Amino acid sequence: MNHAGSYALVDIGVLDLVWRRWLDTGAGPAIALWIAGFWSLRAASQLYLGHRRGDWMIVAGFGAIGLVHLLVPI
Repeated sequence: MNHAGSYALVDIGVLDLVWRRWLDTGAGPAIALWIAGFWSLRAASQLYLGHRRGDWMIVAGFGAIGLVHLLVPI
């Protein structure tokens, strides 16, 4: 994992921990969509590594995290 990926994951983790502070702000839906996009991209990128059953399980897991963040602003 490179440093940029680590930085994004730390940022997302901190944002998820303090979600009550930002979700109801004007930028809240945009932040949630950005996080959903990150996890969706991560899920789709898993298939570069293979198409085994474990890869599909990882796709489903990361996709579910992205879906949760996509549905949060609704």
